[in-house]
Amino acid sequence: MPSINQLKPAQIVAPGDIVKRFLDVRSWTQEDLADITELSMKSINQIINRKQGISVETARLFSRAFENSPEFWLNLENQYRLALSREIKKEQSAGIKAKIRQYMPVLEIQKNGWIDVHEKTAEGYRESYQEIWDTNKKPDFSEYKDEKNYCARQNKEDDVYTQNYSITWYKIALNRSNQISCSPYDYRGLQEIQKNYSQYTNSPSGITLIMENLHKIGVKFLYQKHLSKTYLDGACFYSGENPVIVYTCRYDREDNFWFTMAHEIAHVLNHFTEEKSLYILDNLDEHSSLDREKEADKIASDMLKIEEILKLGHPHSNYFSERNLLEISEKTGIGSAVVLGTLQYHGFVDYRSRLNRYKSKIRQIFEA
Repeated sequence: MPSINQLKPAQIVAPGDIVKRFLDVRSWTQEDLADITELSMKSINQIINRKQGISVETARLFSRAFENSPEFWLNLENQYRLALSREIKKEQSAGIKAKIRQYMPVLEIQKNGWIDVHEKTAEGYRESYQEIWDTNKKPDFSEYKDEKNYCARQNKEDDVYTQNYSITWYKIALNRSNQISCSPYDYRGLQEIQKNYSQYTNSPSGITLIMENLHKIGVKFLYQKHLSKTYLDGACFYSGENPVIVYTCRYDREDNFWFTMAHEIAHVLNHFTEEKSLYILDNLDEHSSLDREKEADKIASDMLKIEEILKLGHPHSNYFSERNLLEISEKTGIGSAVVLGTLQYHGFVDYRSRLNRYKSKIRQIFEA
């Protein structure tokens, strides 16, 4: 059983609290105690209100008045000061952790296994921050928000957490991609993948195959979950001399994968020719006014033959059957998952359609 000194009360008890309790038991007033001890009324009042400590002389006088020992009062004072010191440190720690938490959701990042698990203390949070950012300086993301480099397609871009967490997510992705060994980047090789993109969408092993072929031509592919409040589907940037494409699997559907990948491939081929410091973070739910985003959307749509799919699907918008789906897939050469997802997105087919079995869940491919 712990001793009285090891117990941690929910509320810190000050010597003045005990003085007040003793006065109440004896039906004394502060004026009575001042008269007995020959201390000033001001001193008695400040002790009771936690504004003045117990000195050795005060402890001696209180021990006479309340028939106990000077050590009783000095121990109370010491315990109170120690407890108060712990509370101050706890408040300081909470302030540090809250500040870092504005920039990165530490526990979520640790849970995902992207950094070591550190203690849930202010020092532990500092270590987590330093592991990601390789600095112990005060958090400052201003350089990462430079419009020349930072391109975030997000509906909540003004939210401080959304913006900061997205930048932290990018830095983690960059750190992880730097650990991937890869061949030199082959621009023409990526053009070839873009040219044959429809074939990948139509293959049962298309996702695995495109990841392997991207690696062969020097494009690093990385699966990394989005962080809370970031709403990211994908991203692209450079790691050294190699482009990186990141997929979050925010929507665990095959059609989402193929459009996101087409969009990021379009960015890599068209928007990094002279801006390798650029990093693009995409929430593809949102429309964007940025020219590069409109261009990437258009190229991705061409890669997936969206206009042709819509044209073929329009006559069947009142009733869309499995046969219609397979026919359009065969005519366009685009996988049935992408065809169905496209028609659902444009309102031709209900999202609750029984045909949803054609849109396979794919997360297990990346987490295997």
